[in-house]
Amino acid sequence: MLSLLVFADHLSRYNFGTTSVYLFFILSGFWITSMWECKYSLAFHPYRTFVISRFWRIYPVFALSALFAVFSSVVSGRFDCQKGSLLRLLFENLLLLGGKNVFFAANPPAWSLDVEAQFYLIAPFMIGLLRKSFWWIAAILLLCLVSMERGDSLSIMPYIMFFTAGSMAAMTKWIPGKLLSSSALAIAILCALASAATGILQGGQHPTHLYLHYGGVASVLLAFLALPFAIQSTRQQGGVYDRVLGDLSFIVYMIHRPVMDLIHTGDGGFIYRSFTATLSLLVTLALSLLIWRIFDHPLSRLREGWVASRINSQPAVT
Repeated sequence: MLSLLVFADHLSRYNFGTTSVYLFFILSGFWITSMWECKYSLAFHPYRTFVISRFWRIYPVFALSALFAVFSSVVSGRFDCQKGSLLRLLFENLLLLGGKNVFFAANPPAWSLDVEAQFYLIAPFMIGLLRKSFWWIAAILLLCLVSMERGDSLSIMPYIMFFTAGSMAAMTKWIPGKLLSSSALAIAILCALASAATGILQGGQHPTHLYLHYGGVASVLLAFLALPFAIQSTRQQGGVYDRVLGDLSFIVYMIHRPVMDLIHTGDGGFIYRSFTATLSLLVTLALSLLIWRIFDHPLSRLREGWVASRINSQPAVT
C-alpha cells in the first residue's frame, strides 16, 4: 500500500509519498529492533552478521534498479549526456551510502535506501542505549532537531525520530487497540485530504506557498498520526502471501520511477496520461514479480540460510 502511494505521488502534484516513506522508516525501526533482539543478537559475531545480512537484503535490488534507472534516464532523455559523464552517473547511482547526494539522481526514490542503510549501521547501538535508559530518547530527538535546523542532507539524523518511534514500539511491545488504530487512521486520512485541498501538500513542479512553508511539517505530523495503525498492522496474523507482498512492495518502490520515465508517464492530455499511468503500473507490477521470482527470492533464501548457520554455530555459554 505504501509503495503504491509513492507511485501515485509521482503521478500528481499531491505529496503523499513523503509521509509514506516516513511510515516505512517507522516500520523499519520496529522490525529491525524485533529481529535484532530475537535473531541477530543470538548469532555468531552478532553485529557483523546483522550488517552483512541487511545489506545483502537491500543492495542487490538497489543495484539492479540503479542500472535500470541509469538506462531509463538516458533513453528517455531525462539525463543530458552533455551535462555529465555516463561513468560518473553509473558509479554514483550504484552507491548505497552517500546516494542522497549524487549529481544526478537516476532513481529519485532511492534516497531513502541511503537513510535505511545508515540506520542498519547504528541500530544495534541505538537499541542497546534505549534498553539501558529511555532518557536516550531525549538525546536522540535533540540531535534530530539540531540536524534539521542545520539543514543536514547527508546523514540519517533528520529522520532518526521515525526509526526511534518504531524501535520503542517494539521494545515496549505496544499493541494499539483497534479503536485507537482505526481512529488514528481516519484522522490521518481526513488531515491528509484537508492538507491537499488547502494546498499544504500541493508540491510538484509548481509548489504552492503553503507547501513550501508547511508541507514538510505536515508530512511528519501525518506519519505520526498514522503510527498507531502502522504498529497495529504488525500485530496482525500474517497470511501465506504476506512475506511475498512485502518483498514485492520493496521492488515496486525501487523500479516504478524508471518504468514511468521509459513510458513517459505524465506527458500529454488527461486521457493519454491515464493510459500511460495504467500501463506503467501494470509493467511495474509484472516486472517486480519477475525480479522477485528469478533474482530477489533466490538471494533471500541464500541469505536466510547463511544467517541461520551463524545462529546455529553460536557457541553455547557454559
